Amino acid sequence: MKLQTTIFAGPSLTPAAVQLINEKGYALLPPIKRGDLVALLENGFRGRIVIADGVFQQVLSVGHREIINAIADGCEVYGVSSMGAIRAFELRNSGMRGFGKVYSLFFEFEDFMDDEVALLFEATPPYRVMSEPLVHFRECINYLIVQGKISQLQGQAIIGKMKERYFGERTLLFFKELILAHTGTHLKDIIDNFESFRCKSSDLLNCIKALDEKIIKDPN
Repeated sequence: MKLQTTIFAGPSLTPAAVQLINEKGYALLPPIKRGDLVALLENGFRGRIVIADGVFQQVLSVGHREIINAIADGCEVYGVSSMGAIRAFELRNSGMRGFGKVYSLFFEFEDFMDDEVALLFEATPPYRVMSEPLVHFRECINYLIVQGKISQLQGQAIIGKMKERYFGERTLLFFKELILAHTGTHLKDIIDNFESFRCKSSDLLNCIKALDEKIIKDPN
């Protein structure tokens, strides 16, 4: 029997992800906040929960105990992309299952911080974004270094400048300015487009594809 599936997502959604969610008959809810899991369980839901995006400034973020209780009540809980990846890493020994590139970065880099996935976005669909998460810029810089288009030192300097900024000020425009200032090259001249570096969105799409294939495994 196919599990009922509920996905909490917002700015990590793409048209392709929304289409696949609809095709699979999954329920799509807004970015998760404190109390949403409690309400879901109180309404009788016992199935699969995917947490991608969440809120954490305007209201309280989803609590660890809420997730643990959902797992204890028989739900499968997955974390991906953003708030979900953070909670999956924190609760990796408590039954929550992580997936994707962003989740793996918490294991790969000891200094990988929660704010690297943070961004400003509108509270209602289509969740228009007003900044870009640092993790996307890291993906782009790593690509440029591997391709020999910028040096390791240039890449480190650019990421360092981005880290100094409040996450709401980490914009693609600022990134382009840093690339030009540190390399003398326009970003458009060294990459085809920035979309391919938006790993939060690709993580969510790949997670949705993998759910019914039972291939999601914890990297530990």
